[in-house]
Amino acid sequence: MDEKIIEKQPITLQELAQQLGEIKKKEMTPIQQKVHDFAKRFSKITPANAEKLKGDFKKLDITRLTDDHIADMINIMPQDLSELKTIFVKTNTTLPPEDFKRISELINKYRKAK
Repeated sequence: MDEKIIEKQPITLQELAQQLGEIKKKEMTPIQQKVHDFAKRFSKITPANAEKLKGDFKKLDITRLTDDHIADMINIMPQDLSELKTIFVKTNTTLPPEDFKRISELINKYRKAK
């Protein structure tokens, strides 16, 4: 069976766990089961809060903030500024300090709402 990638879209661990959770356990391959367990175990916030956080990131209206960055921030929930900045290093994206502060404050708000 030839499978072709039609669209590539970053998703959070919460979305991954939810999508895999729709498959009956008996029908999951061993790899799917391990990925599902991993996603559930390492999700740092609830799926509902992850969805709200994603929307709030978009409301910040930071031009250089991509869906990849948003998914990474939700998955990692960086504890401090240095962890947050590492997410942007891989894409050579620079943000002004005030944008990092706004992002950090938003992440901390959801971390406390856990």
